[in-house]
Amino acid sequence: ALAWFIYKPVMEWKYGATLGKMVARIRVVNYSLELPSFNQTMMRFVPYFAIGLSGLLLNYNMFCLEDFKNAKTLEDISNLQQQLPSEGVLICYLFYCYSVTKIFFDAKKQAFHDRISQTYCIVIKRKNKTQHFQ
Repeated sequence: ALAWFIYKPVMEWKYGATLGKMVARIRVVNYSLELPSFNQTMMRFVPYFAIGLSGLLLNYNMFCLEDFKNAKTLEDISNLQQQLPSEGVLICYLFYCYSVTKIFFDAKKQAFHDRISQTYCIVIKRKNKTQHFQ
């Protein structure tokens, strides 16, 4: 989990994309169409960080429960998870959904995390390759 907290911001800072974005030919750029700064990539990461942190704190609370020591099966653990308050995680997910759906209604097609970090996600066009037909 810790690797993911480093992977996404560093990849977007150094290369303008995570491996998935590279495959999809999408690049994160700043308003000057250059690679984003480290601070910009960290700002883009805030919603992801909030979701990850809320889930981590929720699971930490579960591990601290006395009943967790007695849990023997996955069903026991699942029952414990259902007893934990999940409003914080839900709020984070709803915020993330808002951020992403904002793309459809935004003139510049920016998610909330793109706006606060002053970045765009752009599609890299393939170079024209000459096709030979026989």
